[in-house]
Amino acid sequence: MSEDANRIYTDDTGLNYTKQRTLESLFDLASGAVFCGAVNGNWLATVTNMGKWYEANIHTYQTGTDGRAHGRKGWYRCPITNTNVADDCSGFVQACLLAFGVKCPQITTESMNGDAFMKLMESAGFIHYTGIFNKNNSQPGDILCGKPRTHTEIYAGDGKSWSWGNIHDGKNGKKGMPCGFCPIDSKGGYIHCWRKS
Repeated sequence: MSEDANRIYTDDTGLNYTKQRTLESLFDLASGAVFCGAVNGNWLATVTNMGKWYEANIHTYQTGTDGRAHGRKGWYRCPITNTNVADDCSGFVQACLLAFGVKCPQITTESMNGDAFMKLMESAGFIHYTGIFNKNNSQPGDILCGKPRTHTEIYAGDGKSWSWGNIHDGKNGKKGMPCGFCPIDSKGGYIHCWRKS
């Protein structure tokens, strides 16, 4: 582990956070890692493209009369990833990672709090930080996640985020994306940040 793994970082707002791990080499692929190899391209551009696809297409799959997102009850084919994707917040993060070249399995905010996801993200070149993250100390492209069964989103900058929920499909007067930053303060706020190095 890198010497600075336990170093306390302070951002411009005075909030403190620590770099949790830095792998010296890629996670051993033979041991069951789900990283598909070298990742190329621009992470934020990938997120933006996936966000626009979700906004333009996911609403067509939400056929329930209640107008609510179906999340894990329905998986929908995405031509960008050539896989099925879910219409909820963690499904959106998974779709972005898949589009970027990271072989990310189905995730939930609960699994994003676990060691397997941490190792996957480190293998793909993301640095994991813990602390309290908000729109003042997040950077565009940061994947933010709260406690299990809360929420996850990707910060877009200017107080907005790429995320998913049926209110963000941009149809019938809905807000579209990027959407307003969701601080989830009542649920403990965002405690994880994965930043592409």
